Amino acid sequence: MKTNQGEISIVATILCLTIVAVLQGCFVFSDRTTSVYGTVTDDKGLPLPGVGLSVYGRKKISHQMHMATAYTDSSGHYEITVDVAGKFHTLDCYIDDGAIFMKNFPKKSSYETFTDGKKSRCCTLAIGEKTNFDFHIIVE
Repeated sequence: MKTNQGEISIVATILCLTIVAVLQGCFVFSDRTTSVYGTVTDDKGLPLPGVGLSVYGRKKISHQMHMATAYTDSSGHYEITVDVAGKFHTLDCYIDDGAIFMKNFPKKSSYETFTDGKKSRCCTLAIGEKTNFDFHIIVE
């Protein structure tokens, strides 16, 4: 049986395209850049500037490592972006300790979190994605 040069060319082209598609898929899934953004407001719904928020990576169940910190702007907005190393399996975002015990809130305070306007559990991030967490301070 004779093989025709055109058939070989078609098979080679299909093979090359398949390899390229597989490799591109590997690179897409390897992007672990993760962002979290949102707004911090007080118990009256007013924005809180200067509140520190941090992202922590977890390697094991109980081991956390600080990865980045950002502060809210004058409108209460924040955004943190981190390049996540492969050794981390989970990321969490928190208002920094002491930040909700500011001079504007002399009593003990806590906060609720919202994702896309809906009350949510705090504050695990999806690695490789952009996540919204809005924090609403509650004065107790």
